[in-house]
Amino acid sequence: MDVNDLFAATVWIERHLRGKDWESLETLQRLLDQNSQGNEKQPLKEALAAVHIFFNTMPTEQLNIQQQTLFNSNRVLGFIGFAGWSEVERIVKTREQYDPASAAQDFRAFKDRLSTFAESMINLQMSLINTGFNENTLPEVDIDKVRIDVYFRGDASIDDITELRDWSDEWYHIMRNLAAANGEAPESVKVVGASTGSIIIFLMGTLSVETLIALILKQIANGVDQVFVIRNTAEDFRIKKVLNKQLEKALKDREKEIAITAQKSAVEAILKKIGPQNGEVQTQVSKAVEKFFSFTALGGLVDLSTPNKEDLTDEQQQEAAEINDATTAMRQLSTEMRRMLTFKPDVENLNGDQI
Repeated sequence: MDVNDLFAATVWIERHLRGKDWESLETLQRLLDQNSQGNEKQPLKEALAAVHIFFNTMPTEQLNIQQQTLFNSNRVLGFIGFAGWSEVERIVKTREQYDPASAAQDFRAFKDRLSTFAESMINLQMSLINTGFNENTLPEVDIDKVRIDVYFRGDASIDDITELRDWSDEWYHIMRNLAAANGEAPESVKVVGASTGSIIIFLMGTLSVETLIALILKQIANGVDQVFVIRNTAEDFRIKKVLNKQLEKALKDREKEIAITAQKSAVEAILKKIGPQNGEVQTQVSKAVEKFFSFTALGGLVDLSTPNKEDLTDEQQQEAAEINDATTAMRQLSTEMRRMLTFKPDVENLNGDQI
């Protein structure tokens, strides 16, 4: 994981997880403990309202996919934001047979998992600060060049040098075609780094090219999600031995329909953005979108960054808003894909556990 992303994650935790509003969890815990001891029952409504605000105002969309993966590997991704509030509701409000002692115990386990993770990350932050890191040393995003992170996961993973060559070629064509459609040379997109393990390629492109990528992401996110649902349905049927050739063909045909519709919407959105173009440019856009969809439908992901809003012109701010919308959609899709890539039919994942 990039050390700058790691440090930024510790700052996010300090501000939004272990900030001043953490006390709302402690208050609710005290009330649950009192109610579990057989004393006069204390009302929870006001404390729950504060916890609701705490979780539902967490800006989880600020966490990029690398940072989401960090949270997930520590089994807390399902314990923050809207998912965190859902877990509180499950513990405190929606039990079929409410038991104050169990609620107090389960909420403590929930809170302690968050607290342990937060404390370890804040300790890590102090170690990084001692080596010279601070918020001012985090690299600023260039207004003219912005980072594009390409994640090779699932069936889009890279296991050998042949796959590295093939995927590199695919992404060369995607970025070349998008740059050309935007009137830029292929050399306007640079490779600026890579991460091992789960291989990530860091590209640097113009804000205009990144906006085109954002349009694609926004248009295909729902389609990719549906494709994964269909594939997991087929796998479930296969395991249950009810998948015959006719049903398998129907599911594959439906998958193709979804892909065609999503790709068509993305192409139309790009052509509307860049204005009327000749047939060659339309072909370049279509090829880029087709390869992009195929990559994402195989489990690959793309994450985008944007410059600070105050540094942008009005036109650039509009582009940045489009990028943020698309990035939020892709990061939400990342969470769903993480669930589906580890799909286990008829086995229920525990809330908050690694998925």
